[in-house]
Amino acid sequence: MKKTSRREFIVAGTGAIAMSAAIFKSTQGWLGNAGQYLGHGLKRPLDGPFTPSASEEIDPVAHALNRFTLGAGPGDYARVSAMGVDAFLEEP
Repeated sequence: MKKTSRREFIVAGTGAIAMSAAIFKSTQGWLGNAGQYLGHGLKRPLDGPFTPSASEEIDPVAHALNRFTLGAGPGDYARVSAMGVDAFLEEP
């Protein structure tokens, strides 16, 4: 089994990145369908402050927002606490 040199690894990796970037750009425009995952065009309700619990117990709403999102936005804590953590996790 031949060991791959550092140079071969970098050339292969650069080629793979360039090819995937070209395919990604040509199929759907610059962001394409991936824009929704990057937050492009995302509209969040801006009402309601982010107010996590001050107690020593873990707040399930704050815990869910920290674990399952890229960070809570304005109004997310109020929205999730109103709908419940289980409904938030089942939300598409």
